[in-house]
Amino acid sequence: MSEGKFTVKSYGPWQFAMDLGTSVTIGAVAAIPISIIDYSIMAKVAGVSPSIFAGVKDGTKTLLTKPAQFFIPRAANQRGIIYGAVATVYSMTYLSSDMTKSVMESQGCSDQEILWSRGLTSGVVNTVMTIWKDGVILKSLPAAAGAAAGPAVVPFLSRAGFCLRDVATTVSAFTLVPMFSMYLNERYQQQSALQATTGLSLGNDKLSALTVPAFLQFFTTIIHIIAIRYQRTYPNPSISDITSTLQRDYLGSVAGRICRIVPAFGIGGIGNTYLLDKSQRWAAGQI
Repeated sequence: MSEGKFTVKSYGPWQFAMDLGTSVTIGAVAAIPISIIDYSIMAKVAGVSPSIFAGVKDGTKTLLTKPAQFFIPRAANQRGIIYGAVATVYSMTYLSSDMTKSVMESQGCSDQEILWSRGLTSGVVNTVMTIWKDGVILKSLPAAAGAAAGPAVVPFLSRAGFCLRDVATTVSAFTLVPMFSMYLNERYQQQSALQATTGLSLGNDKLSALTVPAFLQFFTTIIHIIAIRYQRTYPNPSISDITSTLQRDYLGSVAGRICRIVPAFGIGGIGNTYLLDKSQRWAAGQI
């Protein structure tokens, strides 16, 4: 059995089945913590939860004590609806990335061509699907205590805000992440920056993929909060409402959105790469 990099030589039904199985499996697992964090942040900003921590605690309790309520989407089951939406987003994102890789490898494309094509395809799919997912969460949120129910629609400007947030994230993945990785390689003569400074083993590519998106949250969270408050106060949004919400929820939301990078990268990025390699080897008869 070859232990080096596996390359798909021909793409057929078995290879598609492996891509699909990998994507759905990783998407379903990654969606567990991500759906809890996403809902908790949006519920706090929308004013229906006392804190992000309270939302995370409630979501974790539901997962452990009422798993059917957490996983099964029903009209009166917010957790199930939100989990289903998040799992769909990540499964579709990974499927678009994995299929692009497999098909282009079978056609003999270069690693650089595959890298950029995977990023572009999955970036577009993730952006479109995430806009839909955030709309699902917003419409499922109950009314804040003592307030009228939020609008049943997600206004165009809120969706535009979600789109801008995700486009900024995608663009940074193509530009800032590789730029920072190149800087670290030059600064530390191709040695791992963490290895050189702390003794920890983590490559510059992975370090950059973690730190750049985390830093970006300090900017994109502002857009995120504005989009949520615009929807919750539509059609009468106010600058004072947005300002007060930013003052109250900005740092907590930034921290929450940084925390969600860990399962998205760890379970999603690393886990997807590992499982895809193993499944494609199996499909090719190497395992």
